[in-house]
Amino acid sequence: MPTFDADYMARRMFISWRAPIVAAAIVEVLDPKVAIDVGCATGDIVAGLVDLGVDAWGTDSSKASMSMVPTGKRIITDATVPWIPAHKFGLAICFEVFSILPEVKRDAVLQNLTTVANTILANHIDLAPGRGRIMEDWALDVVATDRFREILEPWIKKQAIKAIARTAQVWRRN
Repeated sequence: MPTFDADYMARRMFISWRAPIVAAAIVEVLDPKVAIDVGCATGDIVAGLVDLGVDAWGTDSSKASMSMVPTGKRIITDATVPWIPAHKFGLAICFEVFSILPEVKRDAVLQNLTTVANTILANHIDLAPGRGRIMEDWALDVVATDRFREILEPWIKKQAIKAIARTAQVWRRN
């Protein structure tokens, strides 16, 4: 698992150009009023959503990343342990978290996502036996998933967007 220190976050800033593109796709497809980006890293998508009028928040276990998230929009926590934020979010975003988490921590993050929001936009959600029970009250929104990917398609060759454009899924609570 990578170390998410200040050096890593500084190197990651080179992909911040993607934030307005991804944020605009999120707003067009899902029209969130309040959102949280779980594993927000540098907070670039949080900032992009805030710029579009969304009450967006970021959470990450790395203090180095949280220093980059817009002031007043930070929740420093480890998403692999149970946590209850002060309020519910209409949308929980979780990009590139499940792909780097150790297997034993994925259930906890998935449980947190299903607790804090009624819609989840994430990639690499693993619904292997056992995890499917966490998502039993949820359904994949194929139309929203396809539309989100379609909007990002012109950017598919850009590495910073490729994984999101190819693997993101929209899940909604039944």
